[in-house]
Amino acid sequence: MVNKFKYFMKKAASIIFFVASVIYSDNIFSQCSISAGINNTTTDSLSITSGTTVMLVSTNSCDSMIMSDNFNSGRPGPLWDSLCNPSFSNPCGSGADGTSCLWVGDSSFFPRDLITKPVNILTGSVQVCFDLRLAIQGQNSPCEGPDENDEGIELQYSTDNVTWQSMIYFRPDGRLFPRNQWIGQGISVGSGNTEFTAWHNYCFTVPPGGMSDSTRFRWHQEQVTDYAYDHWGIDNVSIKMALSQIITWTSSPSQLGFPYTGSNTPFFAPNLGISIYTAHMIDTLHPGITASDTVIVYTGFPTSAFSVLPMICIDENETIQYYGTAGPRAIFNWDFDGGTTVSGSGRGPYQIHWSTAGIYHISLTVQDSILSSAQTTEAVTVNQQPLTVILYDSICQGQFYTLPDGSNVNAAGIYYDTIPYYHRCDSLFEIHLSVYPIPPSPVITQNGNILNSNATNGNQWYDQNGIINGATGQEYTILTSGNYYVILTENGCSSDTSNSINVVLYWIEENDHGRLIKVYPNPVNDELIIEEENNLKEIRFEIENTLGQLVYKGMFAGKTIIPAASFSPGVYIVKIEAGKASEFKKIVKKQE
Repeated sequence: MVNKFKYFMKKAASIIFFVASVIYSDNIFSQCSISAGINNTTTDSLSITSGTTVMLVSTNSCDSMIMSDNFNSGRPGPLWDSLCNPSFSNPCGSGADGTSCLWVGDSSFFPRDLITKPVNILTGSVQVCFDLRLAIQGQNSPCEGPDENDEGIELQYSTDNVTWQSMIYFRPDGRLFPRNQWIGQGISVGSGNTEFTAWHNYCFTVPPGGMSDSTRFRWHQEQVTDYAYDHWGIDNVSIKMALSQIITWTSSPSQLGFPYTGSNTPFFAPNLGISIYTAHMIDTLHPGITASDTVIVYTGFPTSAFSVLPMICIDENETIQYYGTAGPRAIFNWDFDGGTTVSGSGRGPYQIHWSTAGIYHISLTVQDSILSSAQTTEAVTVNQQPLTVILYDSICQGQFYTLPDGSNVNAAGIYYDTIPYYHRCDSLFEIHLSVYPIPPSPVITQNGNILNSNATNGNQWYDQNGIINGATGQEYTILTSGNYYVILTENGCSSDTSNSINVVLYWIEENDHGRLIKVYPNPVNDELIIEEENNLKEIRFEIENTLGQLVYKGMFAGKTIIPAASFSPGVYIVKIEAGKASEFKKIVKKQE
């Protein structure tokens, strides 16, 4: 540039932000994995017959990253030791991947250096990769780009943080050079769009002189015109190992063709017996990076799997089909549990017949050369022919019954039906069907707080809330006001509802002579007392539970004590004869 004062960065006053140096070595060796399989699958074992060929396959992956920073958090990560106050707000557009980038603009101080923390890269091949973009020369700050031959960006390394060596120089005209050899010349060589004014990714291998246990990397701009000029940015910085994996297959026991080098082996026939194959992965650039995985091939081991029909009839042949694995010279040891062989030999298929009903067990072992299979056993049930099924069932008058053949009947009697192959046999059904009448609707009456049904048995009492649980007697003692009715059930058939009685209970506190009868304590625990003061005439009383069942009765004159300890917890009604009327008292027996 012309008519601008040139600052030599090595002479410019600057404030440099330093972070405490830490040598990064935890991730110097990549984390790698390998997965071995057979015949393009991930299976780790396979049983085959002698002479069958297989192909061993492998896939591997490695994480080669040592350090990295993509600036997507809007601030520098732990990779950096020193920065020159760059911006992360994308003042000249987003980074190469559309996210935040590091931009060296008009707020950046001198020297314009980006320096990493030291990393341990004593062994192997290491690459420094990053996205780079130079601003276009002549644009407004902070997007004004370099144009002179000494204003480009140089990637450098140092093993002592004092002496810096060049790895590559990005000259403003879009060309790469081994180093910046134009310091101080100030000749304009770039304007407008160049290779470097758009984001591109670059990777450079660290030379042998840069391999140490504390190597730093620096993006360095030797000269700039002013704070408002010569701006640039980087993104997606990574320091990673360059990897070169070799996969070698070994076999145990040893086999012709192994060891074999390559991800996948050619097709081959494994040795007879058990063969263990291991895929070993090593990295030629980093001897410490290894991984391995193992598969097992069982060759010549026969299997004894076969299929049967689990249920047949006496006059039906059982079909047995072998579907296991065995060589052409295998010996099949069948046991048909006393069955007669109608047809079949060797591996089958077989037709087997049994003359009596029962459960039979078929077993098989297979011998192939010197190797034997495990035994397989399957059960077969042989049924009588025909099988007679006798059923007893009933319906209510007006209902229909569906027979096994799907037809409907509504008359009592014995019905016969034949179902082909029921339980694998033609079976005869004998159905004894009863038809019961619908019982007549019962009639209920009221006597005080007692309701009575004219039906002796089969009653179920209801109130306005529905069924009253446990209330199935001929009588029911009313505890609360409401509407009550009963339904009669006989032989599983239910009547219509009875007449309904609306009951309103009035609890009488005095008898017809105006004398007060006391029943206490309430709730009661051990003893219940019934007392009428100044009365020497004997009075009859009864105590019933909520189902109308009598639990205690007696006579008293003046006062009586009733042992209540044996009463079950719950609600009880005390009925006391009081002249021409009766009095009712509700008491509660407490839970023990």
